[in-house]
Amino acid sequence: MAKISTLSMSGSVQGDTVTESFGAFTITNAAAPGAVPQNVALASGANTLTVPAGAVWFMLVPPALSIVTKTLKGVTGDTGVVMAPALPFAFGFNPGTVSFVITASGAETVQVFWG
Repeated sequence: MAKISTLSMSGSVQGDTVTESFGAFTITNAAAPGAVPQNVALASGANTLTVPAGAVWFMLVPPALSIVTKTLKGVTGDTGVVMAPALPFAFGFNPGTVSFVITASGAETVQVFWG
């Protein structure tokens, strides 16, 4: 049986005379892998994560007090995108993506949700 995944994001900014809300923006995948959550032990250095068949997004959730720097890369050697050490990070990718790299400044176990 196929699984359906949904990732929704919304936000707001408040202060002074400004109150602004945006979203919810939603990614729905009718062919989701259903492999959530997955505990991933990152080693110091480059870590290749294999994307489950059918996934079109992932969310990485680090420990709440993490100080480990993590960088999302297409392949080892890319400049990549630096993630905030202790904040969740969501990313959508093209269907058929096989793998990507997370370079970490130290060892740490994170949760990864696939959808």
